[in-house]
Order: sequence, then structure tokens, then C-alpha cells
Amino acid sequence: MSINKNFVVKNGLQVSDTLVFADAAEGRVGIGTTTPKDHLLHVFGGIGVTDAYVTGIATFGNTISVGPSGTLLNVVGPDNFIGVGTAIPEYLLDIRSNVSTGQTALYVHGDARIAGDLHVGDDLTFDELDARNADISGQTSVNFLSVAGVSTFAGVGFFGSDLHVDGNLNVVGDVVYDEVNGRNLNISGITTTQNL
Repeated sequence: MSINKNFVVKNGLQVSDTLVFADAAEGRVGIGTTTPKDHLLHVFGGIGVTDAYVTGIATFGNTISVGPSGTLLNVVGPDNFIGVGTAIPEYLLDIRSNVSTGQTALYVHGDARIAGDLHVGDDLTFDELDARNADISGQTSVNFLSVAGVSTFAGVGFFGSDLHVDGNLNVVGDVVYDEVNGRNLNISGITTTQNL
């Protein structure tokens, strides 16, 4: 049956028990509830939409899930953890992607500031590094190191090729060498040589 005219209900509307309920006195519509509150449209249950366009503020009370089971983006309350590429974030911002050579999981265009510690579990590559205090423990390979000012190397220093020093070289501790070639070698204090 079809009706080819406007359908007007002035005193509220109820379809089935809780399917659709229009409260004319409060000016609210409930779907799945007969007690719509706080908003013009109150839906009790899930909403499926093909496209959603929001021009104002959208507030989500608990969790936002995008993708199959929230695997693209998942905002989890009450911890307020955000997962990108994971449905189970373990940190405030947890970004995960397939680990492979050349795969970029996080790209920042512009400056990035980190107020706390930065822990890197794998390789760290720099184009340029300007550091006031660099404390490096463990084995470190440096292709080219230019130092202006005073530098302290604690422990064993191994140089795979030549070491050029323009100025004084002060060594506290032992110096072990295979060959010494130089025009002027001045040694003060106690010196022990096996073959000179």
C-alpha cells in the first residue's frame, strides 16, 4: 500500500516496542530506545553507514576502530592508547608496519622534538649529526670524524687506518703501537721500549 501525500504525526510516534520512538514533547527521536536523551537522535545499538560527513565536533565516548577489527586505526579507552597498524596498542602512540628493508613506518615532514629519551632497537642512520654531548657505549664505526675542541675517549680506542692529530695528543694510560714514523717524537717521563 502506498500513500501519495504528506504523512504528518503531531503528537509523537512509536513503531513496534522500541524500533522507532519520536518524543514530540522533548523533540527527540530514539531508535532502539523509548527514552532518547541528551541528543536529537539517540540510537541504542550499532549504526552502519556507507559514508559519514560531520561538519561539527564528533565526540566518541570510548573506542574508535577503523579497518578490520581496528587494525588500521584503533583508539582504545580508558587508557587513551592510539594504535596505527595494530588493534592492541601498548603505548600512547603505537605505530606498527611490516618490517622490511626500505619500509617507512613513520614519516615526519618538518621538525620533530623529543623531550624524553629516544630508544632505538635497530640501526640508526644520520645524514648529519650535530650533538653537544654524545655518550656512545659499545663498538662504534665512524667513517669520518672531525672533532673541534677537547674529546675524551674512555676505554679502548681502535683506529682501523691513520690517526692524524694537528696539535697535542695527551694520553693517560698505555699506548700500544706497531710502528712509529715521525720527525719529532718527544717523550717525557718513564718510557719502556722493547725494540727501538
